[in-house]
Amino acid sequence: MNKWVLVPFIIIISFLTACQSADPIDLRDTPPTGIPKSNPSVGIDAKDSAPPNEDQSSFIEDEQEQDPIIQQLEQMTLKQKIGQLFVVGFDGLVPNDQIKTLIQNHHVGGIILFSRNIETSKQLIQLTNDLKQLNQSNQVPLFISVDEEGGRVSRLPSNATKFPSNLFIGGKDNPLLTHDIGLVIGKELAAHGINMDYAPVFDIFSNPQNTVIGDRAYGTTPEIVKEHGTAFMFGLQKSNVIPVVKHFPGHGDTIVDSHIGLPVVYKTVEQLKELELQPFQEAIQEGADVVMAAHIQYPNLDGSGRPASLSKILITELLRNEMDFQGVVITDDMEMGAIKKHYRAGEAAVYAVQAGMDLLLYSHQYDLQLEAIQSIEVAVEAGEISLHQLNEGVERILRLKEKYRINDAPLSEAGLEVVGSEEHQAVRDQLID
Repeated sequence: MNKWVLVPFIIIISFLTACQSADPIDLRDTPPTGIPKSNPSVGIDAKDSAPPNEDQSSFIEDEQEQDPIIQQLEQMTLKQKIGQLFVVGFDGLVPNDQIKTLIQNHHVGGIILFSRNIETSKQLIQLTNDLKQLNQSNQVPLFISVDEEGGRVSRLPSNATKFPSNLFIGGKDNPLLTHDIGLVIGKELAAHGINMDYAPVFDIFSNPQNTVIGDRAYGTTPEIVKEHGTAFMFGLQKSNVIPVVKHFPGHGDTIVDSHIGLPVVYKTVEQLKELELQPFQEAIQEGADVVMAAHIQYPNLDGSGRPASLSKILITELLRNEMDFQGVVITDDMEMGAIKKHYRAGEAAVYAVQAGMDLLLYSHQYDLQLEAIQSIEVAVEAGEISLHQLNEGVERILRLKEKYRINDAPLSEAGLEVVGSEEHQAVRDQLID
């Protein structure tokens, strides 16, 4: 039977099984699903099966050839592939010439918006529609992303539903409510044309002197952070907004603000496993799509002096191989002081990709964005970054966009009715009761 024919039956069976379960409500409900990664061994016991015969080999080849993501990847030029690695920012309430060049000439994979880009809901939806229009000549749609954690990290216009800090929310000890908060924020982001959110925060507020995280964390223990972080993540997924789990491997026990300088944590991997890594491992097991790596140096894990975001030991060996994360990994902003004071933009970009990063976030300066893009091009052509590794990263990006059905279709202002609605305000009001 064709594998696509099975999908509706699998979904129905899974739903009925969940309804019959005596377990608590599954906050995940039905998160987005997309085209699965090609896996010729599905339905075959690899231990007992004989090598495929000629007919089976032909079938496998046909299946791989029919994978639309692989087909799309094979049709892309080197420049288009490299562009997909970049999420970039710009100044202004409307697209400027620089962002037009980055989209149309360099084929960047995504945009990050800040308060400098956002004024009102109508202005914001016009901006996201304009960005999508600029990308019409490209075959891959844009990530349009923002930091909307709630609390003091909020970018949406003033009419959007506003929530208190994560620490306050975690203190309410109501994961169902945290899930609904994620759902509300996700719906309001989606209404504005935003499809990726740099949230939830999976850091543990374990150091009282830590001001950069502080009340952005859900709590002071792994258990609280795991419970509420995953609940918020499920809410975003249900609203068809991509959650980005951050800041791996944990920003909760730092004093230095990585926006300004390079924090150093002297813990061993065993110590990290006892605390910081637990929420991230939970997020991975519960289906996290994207993990953001922090600009934190771990001398006892990587003697090179490179922060986690540029460390192959932390990204490829620990996050991917040991913790088994198969999704997309994105850097924190590569223009933060932790990187900018120690590395040139292009140098840091190459180190990040070599470490195993898929997406590089350059949110401000046009000259640094161009330097980073050009440095990756040179590194690939020189063999410092293999084409195989580049293809693997781009494939993960394409599959994520397909999973969430990301597209460049313009949105109507009619959808803004949900923003700050009574229904959404009622969710917020539950925090006060």
